[in-house]
Amino acid sequence: MKKWLALILALIMVLGLVACGAQEPADESVDEPADTPAVEEPADEPAVEEPAEEPAEEREHVTLSFYARCNEQPDEATVFAAFNEYCEEKLNTTVEWNFLGGTFSDKVAVMINSGEPYDAVWTSYWQNDYATNVARGAYLDITDMLADYPALYASMPEGFWEATKIGGRVYAVPCQQIAARSPAITVITEYAEAFGMSREDQTNRHSIVEFEDYIQFCYDNYGAMVAPYEEANFDKNCGYEFLNGQASAIAVKWGSTEVVNLYATEEFKALCEEMAYLYSKGYVEPQLELDTDYKRSEIISGRVSIWCGGTYKPGGEAEETNTYGIELRQTPRGETLMTTTAITATMWGISAGCEHPDRVMEVLELLMTDAYAMQLISYGVEGTHYTVNDEGFMEITENGGYNPSQSWALGNVFLTVPMVGQPADVWEETAEINANANVSKLIGFTLDVAAVEAEVTNVTSTYEQYKAVATGSLPVEETLAEFNAKLEAAGIDALIAEAQAQVDAFMASK
Repeated sequence: MKKWLALILALIMVLGLVACGAQEPADESVDEPADTPAVEEPADEPAVEEPAEEPAEEREHVTLSFYARCNEQPDEATVFAAFNEYCEEKLNTTVEWNFLGGTFSDKVAVMINSGEPYDAVWTSYWQNDYATNVARGAYLDITDMLADYPALYASMPEGFWEATKIGGRVYAVPCQQIAARSPAITVITEYAEAFGMSREDQTNRHSIVEFEDYIQFCYDNYGAMVAPYEEANFDKNCGYEFLNGQASAIAVKWGSTEVVNLYATEEFKALCEEMAYLYSKGYVEPQLELDTDYKRSEIISGRVSIWCGGTYKPGGEAEETNTYGIELRQTPRGETLMTTTAITATMWGISAGCEHPDRVMEVLELLMTDAYAMQLISYGVEGTHYTVNDEGFMEITENGGYNPSQSWALGNVFLTVPMVGQPADVWEETAEINANANVSKLIGFTLDVAAVEAEVTNVTSTYEQYKAVATGSLPVEETLAEFNAKLEAAGIDALIAEAQAQVDAFMASK
C-alpha cells in the first residue's frame, strides 16, 4: 500500500508540473504589458483626430463672383445651386455665377474700367482683350501660384501655359477645347438636301461665294439670308493670324513672322469684295454679323442660309445642332493651324483686387479636372436638363431651361459627356487633331501692349468705326482707303514696329 501510495503521489506531482508548463505561455501573454502601437495607441490620439488637411467645413466660407461669356438661362438658378452644393462640400466656397450673354463685352468693360469688385472673368484675345487688361493691371499674376495646384497645372497640354504668358508671366487659366483652328462653313441640312447638295459637293466649296447657287435657292424658297464672315476669324479667312485680336489690326501671314496691318492686305480686300458682290445681289444681311443675339435668333428661325465662323472640329455639327435646335452640316474653310490665339481664345482671368485668389484657383481646378463639376455647369442637372442614353450619349432636354451650349467658355470640354450625333471617341479624336496640327512659328508668343496701350486704344476705336466694310454694305475701295488712312493716324505704324520688335526677340530666343 505504501508503494502504491508513493506512486500515486509521484504521478500527481508530474501531472501538476506538466499542467503548469502548458499554461505558462498563456499566462505570459496575459500578464505582459501591451507595448505595441496597435494595442497601446488609443483611438482619440491627436494623429487620428487631426488630419493633415483641414476639413472643408472647418475652413472659412468664401463667396466668389464669376463672370462668364454664356447666355442667361431660364433655369440657371437650379444649376447654380447644385454647383454650389458640390463646391461647398469640396471647398466650402460659393460661386455667384453671372451669365451675361450678348451684353458680356460691354458690361465687363464697364466693370473693369470702373474698378467694380469681381473675382474671376472670362477673357480672350478676341473679346474682353487679355493683353490689354494685363497691361492695365486688371489681372493677377498667377505664375508663382501654379505650383500649389499641380492637378490644374498638369491638366493642360504641353505649351498651353506658355501661350498664356505675357512678359514671361501667366495671368490667366486657359479653358481646354480644340486648339487647331479652321473656321467652319455651316449650312442648314434641310435646305442643303432640298437643293440637292451632297456632303462631298459641300466639302469642295471653300468660301461663302462658292455657295452662290445654294444661297439663291435658299433666298428664293425660304427667304434665308447670308451672314457675313465673323470678325474674330478675319485673320484665318485671309490666311493670317492676329497678334492681338481683330480690333488691333496687326497680324502675320501663316508661316511668316512679318507683322502687317491685316486691313491693308489684298487678302482682306478680297474678302470684303466677296461680301460686297453677294450684298449687291441682295443676299447678305449685315446685322447678322453686327448683332450676335440677332444672328442667333435668325438662325434658330431658319432665316440664315449659310455662315462661316467658330471652329471646324470633331462633333462640331452635333454641338451646333444643339445650340440652334436645327440640324446643321459643316465643312472647314481652309487649312488647320495651331496658333497662340487659338489657345488664348478662351481663358479665366483673376481680378488683381481679388481677396481670395487661392479659392478662385481651387474652383478653376474643379472646372479643369473634375468631370462632375464641369458637366454640371456646362449642361445642368442630369435627369432634368439632359439625360444619358444606354450608349452613353447625352440628350439635351427640349425646353429644359438650361442649355448654354458654351462649355468651351467654362472649363475643360474633354471632361463632358459626348452628345448624340458626336462620335464616341470625339475627345480622343480632338486631342489627336491638336497634337498633329500645323504649328505656327509664333506659338507661345503673346504681345505685351504696355508700351503701346494708347495706340491700341486708338486703333481699336478706328476699327469699330469701319469694321462694317467686311459686311459688303460699304464701297470697298473707298472705305478701305479711308479706314487705313485713319489707322495710320491712330498709330498703327508704331504698333506694328513694337510688335515686330517683340516677335524678333521671341524668335531669337527660340
